[in-house]
Amino acid sequence: MKTSTFVKKARASGFNPKFLNVSFVGTADFIKEAGSDGGGVYITQAVPSPYDPASPPVTRFKEARQ
Repeated sequence: MKTSTFVKKARASGFNPKFLNVSFVGTADFIKEAGSDGGGVYITQAVPSPYDPASPPVTRFKEARQ
């Protein structure tokens, strides 16, 4: 079950805790799919995107690998 589906079902049943998740959930997709039920869900960003060439940690990592 997708996290967004779980949160929506929980909210619909009246279960409203603070939900915490990691970025692997797919933050943009979660926000889109959960809609207003996604409000108050905390999503940590565990690592910078390895595809972001403007990210200094990514740039340093790629340079170190060469």
